[in-house]
Amino acid sequence: MKAATTDARPCGHEHLASQCPTESPSLLSSYSRGFKVNPAKDAVFFCSQNIAEFWNVATRPAERNGLGFSPQEVLQEVGSIEKSLTLLPDVPAIYTAWKQIVSDYKVQGVKVYDARLVAIMSIYTVESVLTFNSIDFERFTNVRAIHPSSLTL
Repeated sequence: MKAATTDARPCGHEHLASQCPTESPSLLSSYSRGFKVNPAKDAVFFCSQNIAEFWNVATRPAERNGLGFSPQEVLQEVGSIEKSLTLLPDVPAIYTAWKQIVSDYKVQGVKVYDARLVAIMSIYTVESVLTFNSIDFERFTNVRAIHPSSLTL
């Protein structure tokens, strides 16, 4: 499948991998490697925000609900993610979509980051998000949240 660009939208069943658990040392890359998709109709993507959120959790000390990884360890994990998934690049249209979503859904506080993922999904017509925090996406009617525990790996 061709990588999505600003001119080309993915088609079929697309999934955005998101939000890693703090209890697993392998995190997003392990789920992206184990997430079984049908290449004829499924694709799994990531965006720069996924990596930023992953970096935040992975480098945070364990006593502060993080993983305590070194930056070098995180870079290795990021490399695995980049090899396993397709990057959806940041484009200016994401900002406009995000602003509309936070206004429409009256999003406040830290939930603005979930709204930004929904904006990215909207721009790239990605229908579902693979997340450990599926409840955070329930308010958004245009996306479906999938918890990794519901997948057959």
